[in-house]
Amino acid sequence: MACNYFDRYTANLLKASPSSIGNMRALLTVATTCLLMAAKFFDRKLPPLSELSRLHHGNTSPEEFAALELRILASLKWQLHVPMPHSFVEPILCLCKDEAYDTVVADRMYFFIDLSVYGAPPTPFPPLPLYPPTHSHT
Repeated sequence: MACNYFDRYTANLLKASPSSIGNMRALLTVATTCLLMAAKFFDRKLPPLSELSRLHHGNTSPEEFAALELRILASLKWQLHVPMPHSFVEPILCLCKDEAYDTVVADRMYFFIDLSVYGAPPTPFPPLPLYPPTHSHT
């Protein structure tokens, strides 16, 4: 969710003005604020904004975090619901009602959905060896 908020907010900033992103510190502050916003959906006890300020070595005040959260919410038009892949299963199945679908297919489908949502560890191999030798890398 935090990545979704971050991506949408920075995309809105870029649409408004390509130079509005700022520096790495500003992006880090946006990322931290987005993480805090997403955490509010899952945790009852959140760190105080003063703790976030401390993590940023005092470069961002608690008031700046609070103001940024409001700016992000306004930019996202308070649309914080992020549909997860599971919510698309039923509509897709309705479109494919004449196709073969059994428990084996269902188990495999949900396995890959869960893998994508909950984060599989990255492959231990560099990307290049995964390509067949017929592909040219230019």
